[in-house]
Amino acid sequence: MTASDPGRLVADFRRRLREAAQALPPAQREPLLEQIDAHLAEALPDGADELEVRRALDDLGPPELIAAAAEVVPADRPSVPWLEVLALVFLYVGGFLVPIGGWLVGVILLAVSRRWRLSDKLLGALVWPGGLGGLFILGLVWGTISSTSCTSGTAGGATICRSTGFVAPEWLVIAGLAVLILGPLAVATRLILRLREAP
Repeated sequence: MTASDPGRLVADFRRRLREAAQALPPAQREPLLEQIDAHLAEALPDGADELEVRRALDDLGPPELIAAAAEVVPADRPSVPWLEVLALVFLYVGGFLVPIGGWLVGVILLAVSRRWRLSDKLLGALVWPGGLGGLFILGLVWGTISSTSCTSGTAGGATICRSTGFVAPEWLVIAGLAVLILGPLAVATRLILRLREAP
């Protein structure tokens, strides 16, 4: 491997994306290419090595899939808004498929969509980062900072349980889970309703 390999990987990815996006109308193709270029510029620090570049490109997924997700059906027949459907799927369950990367694909598709307003796009991206996969990661992190251990006493057979770390009251845990689960679902519902209103 040579020092130019990371640069060649990015150049090859961009070339494949441009080729795959040729079927898109220019008004849709150019924003998609700019969005992906901006994401790569942000995700890859100067001097990124081959492993970092491969990870960033793998997180985005195949260029052909990105271009296919952005394709629109000609307006002379009823169309299924596939770009928006894929955006919703990747936003809310993409984190389970490819941690963080799947959600990022959803954010990119959300950003390039013309059917949602800016306020809808911001809500979709910010209410709950990582989607439902992000909740799973949060649960894993929570499990590492708090734990409960129980021991049985020899005299009288009493069981003693001790908790370590931060232990929230049960009502707070239930309320927090409700907000974390219902928040993204409420935003998804709003995005779907807006999608029905869009031409």
